[in-house]
Amino acid sequence: MYLEQLTYIVEVAKTKSISIASKNLHVSPSGISQSINQLENELGIKIFTRTKTATVPTDEGYKIIEKAEEAIIKLLEFKESARMHASLKNEELHITVVPNMSPIILKTIAAFKKDYPNVKIKIIEGLQQDVINATLEGSTDIGITSTRTTSEYLLSHAELINEKLLSSSLMVMVNKNSPLANKKELSPQDLLNHPVSWYYGANQFLHEFMEMYGPLDILITVNNLDMTRRSVAEGLTITFIPEISILDDPYISQGLVTVKPFVMHYPLVQTFWWIRSRKRKYSHVAKEFLNYLTFQISILNSRLHINPNNH
Repeated sequence: MYLEQLTYIVEVAKTKSISIASKNLHVSPSGISQSINQLENELGIKIFTRTKTATVPTDEGYKIIEKAEEAIIKLLEFKESARMHASLKNEELHITVVPNMSPIILKTIAAFKKDYPNVKIKIIEGLQQDVINATLEGSTDIGITSTRTTSEYLLSHAELINEKLLSSSLMVMVNKNSPLANKKELSPQDLLNHPVSWYYGANQFLHEFMEMYGPLDILITVNNLDMTRRSVAEGLTITFIPEISILDDPYISQGLVTVKPFVMHYPLVQTFWWIRSRKRKYSHVAKEFLNYLTFQISILNSRLHINPNNH
């Protein structure tokens, strides 16, 4: 049994004609007939019934043709995978990402490197504007950034191409022994008398919050997200955290902290995007990495949907 024989029977089944199939495949009708006869003899079954007007599959032939189609698709996928592996050999990929997306990016890199071990990946964390600037300057292949409704205008630059990855509600992380841990959800007023650890990159949100609800007690301001969460685990502060970050968080899994929905007078949603520059080549490795990232995000969304009570 050979690949061309499978190709022939699939094409004949589709066209119901050996002559039309021969034209489509650029093979002589006698060559196709002979090849099909050899396959029928090898399998010991009749694949087609031939009449003066058409060549149609037998009942057993339909089953063989279905399997042949599956085999051809698998082979094409294998060839495409091999071609992609060859084309991505020794490629480099530069990614700039906002910190809240780093855990997802690392999971994506782990999966990606299993299939493309020779691709070198450089990842740099930065604030929202840092990611946009690096993309516009051409120093990164892909930027992973975030916006809220009031800052989506930042992505409107003519040189940027962007696509939404996911949206995430804002939660509040509190120590397990905090009085806030007993509440179902938290309002801005609930937070005013509790020390907060603040990530220094979220200054716009802090300014908006304090304008509407009054000053927050900012105990520490840091440029490391893990430190903000560690301070909650130690019972020093509360902090804000996107819902996408609650899965696999070690402090949550250890039972040291809990997270509560944060309710304001308007929906507080953080949207994450991938962006790239129109002036920088959109490489095969970047396209393939984004396919892997999209898959990881679909898994994340499924877990959040299945486990809505992680908090």
